Amino acid sequence: MAEVVLSHIEDTLPEVYELQQLGIFSPNEAKSIIRDRTKFEYMMRRRISKKQDILRFIDFELKLEKLKQYRITKMGLQDISEGARYKGVQRIHFLFQKCLKKNKSDISLWMRYIKYCEEIKSHRSLGLAFSQGLKHNPNCVKMWIMSAKNEMEANKNISAARLIFLQGLKFNPDSAHIWTEYFRLEVLYAEKLQKRQQLMSLNDKSFNEDGAHKDNFLDYKTAKIVFKNALENMKFSLKIISDFVSIANIAENGSMLMQFILESTLRRYPENPDIWVKMAEFVIATDPKSAEEILLVAVKSLQSMDCLKNVIHFVLKHKEKVVDYKSSISRFCGDIGRISMEDTHSAVELAQILVDNSFNSVSNEIISLAQEKFPNNKSLWMFRINFLSVNPIKDLEKALDEIPSDIDIWIQYLAILSSVDTEKCRKKWELVILEHFHESLIIHYFEFIYSTCGFAELHKAFNTLENNKTIPESGLKSFLKFQILNNCNNESICATFNSLTERFNTSCNWQWYLEFCQEHCPEKLMSVSWKNAKSI
Repeated sequence: MAEVVLSHIEDTLPEVYELQQLGIFSPNEAKSIIRDRTKFEYMMRRRISKKQDILRFIDFELKLEKLKQYRITKMGLQDISEGARYKGVQRIHFLFQKCLKKNKSDISLWMRYIKYCEEIKSHRSLGLAFSQGLKHNPNCVKMWIMSAKNEMEANKNISAARLIFLQGLKFNPDSAHIWTEYFRLEVLYAEKLQKRQQLMSLNDKSFNEDGAHKDNFLDYKTAKIVFKNALENMKFSLKIISDFVSIANIAENGSMLMQFILESTLRRYPENPDIWVKMAEFVIATDPKSAEEILLVAVKSLQSMDCLKNVIHFVLKHKEKVVDYKSSISRFCGDIGRISMEDTHSAVELAQILVDNSFNSVSNEIISLAQEKFPNNKSLWMFRINFLSVNPIKDLEKALDEIPSDIDIWIQYLAILSSVDTEKCRKKWELVILEHFHESLIIHYFEFIYSTCGFAELHKAFNTLENNKTIPESGLKSFLKFQILNNCNNESICATFNSLTERFNTSCNWQWYLEFCQEHCPEKLMSVSWKNAKSI
């Protein structure tokens, strides 16, 4: 190993000596360079070499080369041998290739080498790096795109760039990124040919003789073929289609190409409402009436709540461009009875949009249609009660007929009823409490009795419940708060505290009991503390 290392170091001596003679490096710097290179050479040739050892060597050579080039430029040196000028670059290439030979699947390392080749404008090495990198990493989409871009921009070779994209799609047929960049290539190439034709001022005859084969590119036929193939191979995504539309938009005659993209997508995915809306968005700037007809066809053909929701949202978003957006919305919702109801979420979302824009009658129709299919859905009832109801009590009673065990609806019903008919509300409360013995109901029940009848009636109601069922922890705490609020005698309050701590032996309850005793009846503090310690 020592012989090989010394041989490599000896090969670098003429280069270092010349750089020292030219004054680029001082004698001490030259010695330091030889010493560091020797160290790195030994590290690189260990029995078990590490990738980090070679990378450190590469970093050293990169910094050294950068310093060398900076000093040559600063000193204005011209008379330098090729060995002294380019040996460092060759050594860096050698180190990168040696490291990549052992780490063929390390994409970040390939990218670093490719970036270095681009920086020093080494086109031959860059081409070899791309070919070797893609050979070992055919699923690296970014590398395929970079390689094609290099052929197109650096080498001006459209055929090679196209071939690279086709090879990349062979390994990654569903890669949206490769498809969009391939499409971009064909669009930009067609633009380039059109500008060249304009600059050369070719007449039809000479152009047909010299470049009839370019008609396909000038009419974006190749770009259209790329998009059609992409549509067949890619997984559908509205974002990807939007990317294609954005690329087409950069073209001088991009409107024709954008129309082709949207129409092709619509033919392939006619049941996707987003494509219909995208098509209308494309048309509305120039022909609002046609956009409205497209949306109407979408609503009638798809007959889905999602489609209707997207269409109405689109019309409201572009209401300044639509001639009469209110009549348009009424027209879209005119055949609402035929709309299929897949789920309640879309119905509630659409109804909310309509209510926010003062279309309450249409919103009411949608909720009614949804309730015919989902009569037991709580969200539909709550939306009707909160936004559409003329008689909330009547609607709440209907909701309770369909969902008799829903606690939230009961609480809302009894809260509204208490402001209208207190006596009826009291009787309803008593029936509900016995039938649905729920913690939140008990708390609201206590609050209702206290606010309408006072603490004496609340005490009676509490005792009645205690005789029939075991009151939960939250109910006892609620009653205790009312006792303390009304300055009841300490004995009765302590009795309730005793009941609370016996049933629900928690540190919070004991702490509350001790704090009460300390403030109101310190004589009981010792006995309560003893009970607390004993329970723990």
